[in-house]
Amino acid sequence: MYSMLRLNLVLVALIIYVPFCLLESEQNDEATMFGNLKYDSLPERVKEVLRESRTSTDETAHWCCKINPTKTVVDSRTVTVTVVVPVKHTHHSSCGFLWLSRCGSSSYTTGYKTAYRASYKSRLVPTTCPDQHLVCCKDYIKVADQCLPQSRLPDIKDDLLHLHSAGIVVG
Repeated sequence: MYSMLRLNLVLVALIIYVPFCLLESEQNDEATMFGNLKYDSLPERVKEVLRESRTSTDETAHWCCKINPTKTVVDSRTVTVTVVVPVKHTHHSSCGFLWLSRCGSSSYTTGYKTAYRASYKSRLVPTTCPDQHLVCCKDYIKVADQCLPQSRLPDIKDDLLHLHSAGIVVG
């Protein structure tokens, strides 16, 4: 019974999720259709508004990046460390009755050994945004690969309606 309830919940979720994804995809297609139009195919009034908005602001100020364009750079550093180590010296000498035996003795001196220690640091470095992630910033709409302020849409409302009635969907 539990598995049947779970199956029903999964089916309901799919019934709700799939149309939502299709609707979202369709809306994205409609919005990009107007953005991908060729500049030369636009009505003169739309071209004029685009030219005016381009000259009135910095051309790159209205482009945003969908991702955070950074890369990780790892810096490595090697440090030489001198380590003090004891060095054992063994001496053998004759000893005992008539010096017939061999006796050993040990002594220690200070020795030095070179060791290396590596350290790594990672840091984020800003990079330029890849072209496929460039989008118009908030309050802008993409028209013929340019970003137009949404406040200028009333100026070209009639042209947008004409394009829409001609089968070019304006999102």
